[in-house]
Amino acid sequence: MPVQVRILQADEDIVRIGDRPSQCCLLLEGFTCVYKMTAGGKRQIMAVHVPGDIPDLQSLHLKVLDTSVATLYPCTVGFIPHEDLRRVCERHPRITAAFWRETLVDASIFRE
Repeated sequence: MPVQVRILQADEDIVRIGDRPSQCCLLLEGFTCVYKMTAGGKRQIMAVHVPGDIPDLQSLHLKVLDTSVATLYPCTVGFIPHEDLRRVCERHPRITAAFWRETLVDASIFRE
């Protein structure tokens, strides 16, 4: 799969609420968080992601994001186009099942 690797600084948004991304972010190095802004204007972290995670995997199926993802420290990330991820999912059902489990775990954490 084609991956565009980028180095990001700490406290940099990768995607924001309301974005309509055409790619997912694979965390290669560092730590990211999924967050929302509270009514009082503070960031509420809902999940922390480690290398190997795809913190915005739900964007593969959601047209508009309802959470933001930001770096907590300097990070190296790989951006993978949705088209390529969809092709992999079509050809490899076990990878599709792993991605599905990942999104269900994230959803469970968010519900808590």
